[in-house]
Amino acid sequence: MDVHAGVLTAIAILGVALAVGVAAERLRIPYIVALLIVTLPLPPLQSDEHFAEAFLVVLLPTLIFDAAWNLNVEELRIAWRAIAWMAVPGVLVTIGAVGGGLALLGILPIVPALLLGAIVAPTDPIAVIATFKRLQVPAQLSVTVEGESLFNDGVAVVMYAALAAALEHGTAIAPFTLAWNVVAVSAGGGVIGIAVAGIAYVVVRWSIDRDLHVIGSLLVAYGAYMGAEQLHVSGIFAALCGGIAYRWFEHRNNDDAIVEHVHTFWTIAAFFANTIVFMLVGARIEVGRVLAHPFIVVGTLALVLASRLAVVYGALPFLGVPRRAWQHVIALAGIRGGISIALALSLPPALAFRDDIVDAVYGVVAVTILVQGLALAPIMRRLKLAPV
Repeated sequence: MDVHAGVLTAIAILGVALAVGVAAERLRIPYIVALLIVTLPLPPLQSDEHFAEAFLVVLLPTLIFDAAWNLNVEELRIAWRAIAWMAVPGVLVTIGAVGGGLALLGILPIVPALLLGAIVAPTDPIAVIATFKRLQVPAQLSVTVEGESLFNDGVAVVMYAALAAALEHGTAIAPFTLAWNVVAVSAGGGVIGIAVAGIAYVVVRWSIDRDLHVIGSLLVAYGAYMGAEQLHVSGIFAALCGGIAYRWFEHRNNDDAIVEHVHTFWTIAAFFANTIVFMLVGARIEVGRVLAHPFIVVGTLALVLASRLAVVYGALPFLGVPRRAWQHVIALAGIRGGISIALALSLPPALAFRDDIVDAVYGVVAVTILVQGLALAPIMRRLKLAPV
């Protein structure tokens, strides 16, 4: 694509996004859900490889860093037990439920079924958080949902890499080795993220130019992510821990004007990134493939929902989320999105059962975004968590 065509494409995307955003606001439906509805009928606009690369390399660091920058650390300390439960045991429960369930039903062999479980385990609460902001829900509830998504992304991606390698090379899965890899890769990414944040801040701390602090934050988001990936540790945890650390450094040592300037930049950057992601997701999902394979789609979706209910209602009442209304919202917030599609499309084309996995992921993502995304606001109003 030449520069002229690229600019025209960007203008077209912005035009569609503007029209959809205004319509969504008037209809009182989530902007992200509206984007998906508009783009679903379109033919795929990009190849599998291009979608996965665009999401995982270009867009994901922005989304992770922005969410980390905006995390309320005080509320995070209160909600950490619930977040930790859903981000680690919750991910494992989803992987086990989807893998074991599909294998028992004879839909997929155990290893590809577990791999599918890892792909649909991470949640994507973009539509949920947008609804939260519009309805002004309690900060602790919002932090619980967003914190879960940030941390379970990292855990699920590490599990995905191990299971994809096992399926591709035909190697056995060693549970203790896998558990150690999850810990080591996650911790390694976190250390790199904090280190890059510290180095970037040492460079810009003496500057009063607010734009240089923005450049420092960009270095943390992409430098930490790409550096960690090159060292074969978690880029997601690197960008996550880097974002939290850089925000702490800025708050501790600088005036509010600099912090607000960086915050404004990332708010706009994340909005554009989310717009592009969900337009690409809608255009990437092939509705015909989903409808042609209802058995694996319905089976996977049922197991994802069952595991979500078990994770939320089975433990959260004892982990600092005693309010039943909050539990209902957290259960409904288990939407799957761009990261699941990117992981599925990153699988090697010749990998056994790849098409079945991709079809199931398309279906789970489309249904959870459309159904749960549209149902969230009305249910929250009925639960008296939002104004009628």
